[in-house]
Amino acid sequence: MASEDVAARVREIMAGLFALDPSEINDASAIDTVEKWDSLQHVNLLMALEQEFDITFDVDDAASMISYPEVCEALGRYIAAK
Repeated sequence: MASEDVAARVREIMAGLFALDPSEINDASAIDTVEKWDSLQHVNLLMALEQEFDITFDVDDAASMISYPEVCEALGRYIAAK
């Protein structure tokens, strides 16, 4: 899967969870800048990504995935390792 496709799918998932338009998800989107991105929604995001991409995140990676760019980067590593 191309990285652009992954980023677009992540944007769609995040927009759905955080009740935003996908165009509002960008490199500045992070746990401290997105109002609805709290600890519960973070877990929901991780579970949705795991289900969508058929992967399981390591706990350390899960804790560090607190911005859109970090989510895409970590997800890219997991997809490449599959």
